[in-house]
Amino acid sequence: MDNITPYPNLSEYMINKVAAIVVTYNRKELLAENLEALLDQSYKIEKIFVVDNKSTDGTIEFLEMKGLKNNSSIKILELDENLGGAGGFYHGLENALDGGYDWYWLMDDDCLPEHTCLEALLNSEKGDYLTPLVLSREDKTACVWHDAKPGTGLTEMKSIPFNGALISKRVVKDIGLPKKEFFIFCDDVEYSLRAKKNNYRLYLNTDAILYHPVNNSQIISAFFNKFKIPVFKTRIKQYCYIRNNIYIAKRYREHSSFYKDLVKQIYYAIFIDRKMFKTVFSAICHGITDNFGQTSKFLK
Repeated sequence: MDNITPYPNLSEYMINKVAAIVVTYNRKELLAENLEALLDQSYKIEKIFVVDNKSTDGTIEFLEMKGLKNNSSIKILELDENLGGAGGFYHGLENALDGGYDWYWLMDDDCLPEHTCLEALLNSEKGDYLTPLVLSREDKTACVWHDAKPGTGLTEMKSIPFNGALISKRVVKDIGLPKKEFFIFCDDVEYSLRAKKNNYRLYLNTDAILYHPVNNSQIISAFFNKFKIPVFKTRIKQYCYIRNNIYIAKRYREHSSFYKDLVKQIYYAIFIDRKMFKTVFSAICHGITDNFGQTSKFLK
């Protein structure tokens, strides 16, 4: 009786091999916590691919000190330049794709899955594209993205963030790799919509729990408190947020609510923070024209 798992259908999945893809940049302590949680999963991960976006905080040395660099379950991919989260997931999946894995578990370095998170996801009744319930690391009862309660079953989703997304090999083979040109923001939204366009359904499994910090964007009020505008601390985040959302709205025609947000962004650039004027309007133009070659200019 001691060997009975709380997920009775798990035996169906025991032959499945899982590769985790973790993208990191200058967050060595959080990365180490993440890797320790992945190594401690109740369902063994075959290989953990760590994509290091050319960190400058001594990430590799820190992993070596913690005894993680030479762990046989971990493969570190050191990129020559910072390609953002989108580029990181692209290269991680590209390296893992022909390794004989059945599932790919995608997440950032600040994710902290519970011990049975992967086990619960694999025990989902259906789905090739799954997400755990993501709760706040600071307040473990508060949802970060999904308004749901633990233990309430499967819920179909419109999109799934790359923070614990479990995606089958079949999906990746069918729809290709994430769009690396996005750099940061919305690569997961675009990938979700691409999967749905190819008749895949996305599910949240509330039996699987993962912890993640709350969103760090700032929401400001404007126009007599009628506008709630998301703004970011850096030009690159503001630029990619707008450009990538415009691309998605234009390509998939399922993101029309963003156009309302776009009006707010223009209002913000004209009337509140004129320093962001060029960034906002460059992002709009580049999103409309599918111009993804200007990202580096906004990193400075």
